[in-house]
Amino acid sequence: MRHRIERVGDRDDPRAQGNFPRFEAPRIAGAVPSFVMGAHTIREIRIKGAQRRQHFGATIRVRIDRAALCRGQRRVIVNDVEQRLVNFADVVEERDPLDAPALFFIQIGGAGEHQRVACDAADVRPRHRIVGVDGVEQRLERRGAEAFEMRRGATFVPEECTRGGSRGRGQVRRGRSRSSHVLRLGQESCTLRVMSSPVHRPIAVVSRKGAQRWSGGHPWIYRSDVTERPEAPAGIVTVHDSRGKPLGTALWSPVSEISLRLIDPNPDARIDQGWWEGRIENAARRRAPLHEVTNAYRIVHGEGDGLPSLVVDRYDDSLVIQLMSAGVDACAPDILAALHRVLAPSGILARNDASLRAKEGLPRETSLLQGDVPREIEVVEYGVKYIAAPWTGQKTGAFLDQRDNRHMIGSVARGRALDCFSYHGSFALHVAQRATSVTALDISAPALERARENAARNGSDNIDFVEADAFDFLRDRERDGTRYDTIVLDPPAFAKTRPSLPGALRGYKDVNLRAMRLLAPGGMLFTASCSFHLTKPLFLDMLQAAAADSGRRIVLRAMTGQSLDHPEVLTIPETGYIKGALLEAID
Repeated sequence: MRHRIERVGDRDDPRAQGNFPRFEAPRIAGAVPSFVMGAHTIREIRIKGAQRRQHFGATIRVRIDRAALCRGQRRVIVNDVEQRLVNFADVVEERDPLDAPALFFIQIGGAGEHQRVACDAADVRPRHRIVGVDGVEQRLERRGAEAFEMRRGATFVPEECTRGGSRGRGQVRRGRSRSSHVLRLGQESCTLRVMSSPVHRPIAVVSRKGAQRWSGGHPWIYRSDVTERPEAPAGIVTVHDSRGKPLGTALWSPVSEISLRLIDPNPDARIDQGWWEGRIENAARRRAPLHEVTNAYRIVHGEGDGLPSLVVDRYDDSLVIQLMSAGVDACAPDILAALHRVLAPSGILARNDASLRAKEGLPRETSLLQGDVPREIEVVEYGVKYIAAPWTGQKTGAFLDQRDNRHMIGSVARGRALDCFSYHGSFALHVAQRATSVTALDISAPALERARENAARNGSDNIDFVEADAFDFLRDRERDGTRYDTIVLDPPAFAKTRPSLPGALRGYKDVNLRAMRLLAPGGMLFTASCSFHLTKPLFLDMLQAAAADSGRRIVLRAMTGQSLDHPEVLTIPETGYIKGALLEAID
C-alpha cells in the first residue's frame, strides 16, 4: 500500500489545541510544506544583518527536532523535493533548545485516518538521513538510515526510554537511541521492520597532514599521522580530525605502517555484508565489457575500486581473493558472504601468501574458504587459451593485468618474433597468431614446460622455447647480427623497493638498448615495466636514453597501461604500476 503525505488544517492536527507558531520553507511546485515547531521554540532569521520572525498559518505533516534544524542545516528533502529552510544566505539561529521528538503524521486511506509516527532525537541525528514516510524516502539529514513502512491502523510506539520525563504517548525521553521499537497493530505488537540506530565504534584521531591526504583523494593514513590510536583490534573505526570533525570510516591495522585505509567518507556508514555487496556489485558492473573477451579477470582491484587491500580475481566460475591488511582481514566473514551472494562462485580460494601480510601481523597462507577451486583452470582471452594455476601460480594464478597489451602486440606482430621473459608463454601465444616464428625465452625450465603445454592447447607449432638468461641471449644475438621483426620485453619487477631503483634503471636500459639494436627496419618492440617505483616519466627517460645509445631512429607509437579490470586512480599512484610502450624502428 502506498501512503501519501497531505496537508491538513489546524483543526485536523492533533496538536492544534496548543499555540504552535509555524515556520515554513519557500514552497516548490508539487512539494508539501516542510516544518512545524512548538511554541516553546523561537528561531530568528538573519537576512543581510536584519532580524525578523516568521509565523505561518498552514499546518503541515512533518515535524523535525533540533537535530535536523540546527545551525548550518539549511535544507531538507521532502518527497524528493528540496525544501530550503531560509532563502539564499539566511542563517537560522536556534535560541531555545527544541526538545520535542520528531513527529510524522501519515494519512492512510481515506480522510481522517491519520497515523502518528514518533521517533526520538537519536533517530534523526546526522547519522540518520532517511526515514520512510508514505513509502517515499524522506531525507531528514545528509547521511542515512533505512526506511520503514506503516500499515493501516498502525501506531509507532517506543518500547522503552532512557532519560528525562515522560512526554506522553508517541513521545520519548531524550537520550541515546533505544535498542528496539514496537509497531502496535490493535492489540498485537511486533518489532518495527527497520530503523537504524547510531553506529558506535572505536575512533581514531589523525593529524592535519593525515586529513589532507584523505581530502586529496588518497585513502591511506600512515602511523605517524595517527595522533590518537583506537584501543581496539584490527577492524572498522571512525576517523576524526584534531578538531573532532568526523572524516569517514576506515580499516584499522594496529601494527601496520599504513594504519588507516579509508573505505567510506560517511563516518556513520554501516560496514556490514550489505555494504560489501553494494561495492562488489558496482565493481563487477564495471567489468561487464570483459565478459565477451575472457573468462578470467579481476573483479576488485583494491584501492582502485574503493576497497583498499582487497583483491578478487575470477577464473571461470572460481574466485581467488587476497586480504592484504589486518583491517580487511577482520571483515572476511562479511566479504565472503557478499561474494557468494553477488557472484555465486563454485569456490573461493584465499591466496594470502603475499609478503605484505607479514607487515600487517598476519600469517602467510593459501587456504580454501568455500566450495572447490581446481588446481588448474583454462583461461580464454581473445580466443587464446592458457592454463592458470590458482593454488601455485604467480599472483593469483596468472598475469591478468597484461591482457590488453598481449592482444595489442599480437595484432601488429609479423615476421620473426622474440618474446623475452616469456614465463608461461602468454605473450608468445598472441604473437604466434600473426608472426612467422616465435622464440619464447625464459630462465625457468618449469615455466617453459607450462608454456609448451599452452602452445599445444592452441595448436601453435611455430614457437621455439629457449631456456636462457635474457641479458646474455640478447647480447649474443647482437654479436651475431640476428634481427627480429617483433620483440616483446615484459621483465619481472627490477625495482621492488625505492633504494633498488638506480640499479633497476640500469637493468631496464640495458635490456631495452639491446632489443632496439636487434630490431629489423620497421620492426616493432613492445616493452613494459611492472615496477611501481619506476614512474612513467622515469620509464620514458630510460627509453629515450636507450634509444639515443642504440644509434637507431626509434618512434613511440603508443603508451599503454593496465587492463580495464585494473583501474588506475590518478590520486592513488599505487593503483597504477604497469607502464608499456609500443616502439618502432624506422631506419
